[in-house]
Amino acid sequence: MSDGNTREDFENYAGQKFMSLMGLDAKLVRRGNPNDSEPDFIFLHNSNKIGVEITIASYSDLQIALDFFFAKKSNRPANFAGYKVPLPLNPTKALLQRIQERLDSKWTKPYTGFDHLYICIWVHGTIETKAEFQQIFGGLKLPLPQPKKQAFAVYYPADETSNYQIRKLV
Repeated sequence: MSDGNTREDFENYAGQKFMSLMGLDAKLVRRGNPNDSEPDFIFLHNSNKIGVEITIASYSDLQIALDFFFAKKSNRPANFAGYKVPLPLNPTKALLQRIQERLDSKWTKPYTGFDHLYICIWVHGTIETKAEFQQIFGGLKLPLPQPKKQAFAVYYPADETSNYQIRKLV
């Protein structure tokens, strides 16, 4: 499955990949309706509706915007591998800050239309070392748990064998 050249295409890819990484054999029922405060996707798993909200965290929001802009313009996938903006002075801190912002905004947003909600923060930036991994995920200020609501990060570790990894945050 391609990650597409629009934000919607990428969300479709990310939603399916996320469910695969979760190890859930869930069927995509439909895209959520934002006008009804629904998450991006509604999946069905063992007669439970699972809402999945996809959000992207990067070193820079400009990087995300450029990736989608040039992918759409060139009709190429927005694979986050091409057009680069300069990294911030402290990329690890910037990535931690963006993940925290996404977690905070999605965790407090009210959603409807599901039995369980999974918030998926797609990390757009390679985590280079185990120390960087610990600094990022150990530095998050996690919200209080809520029933039927969980948050995860999907990331690409540089020291692994080209596989996305998933980490439960809350």
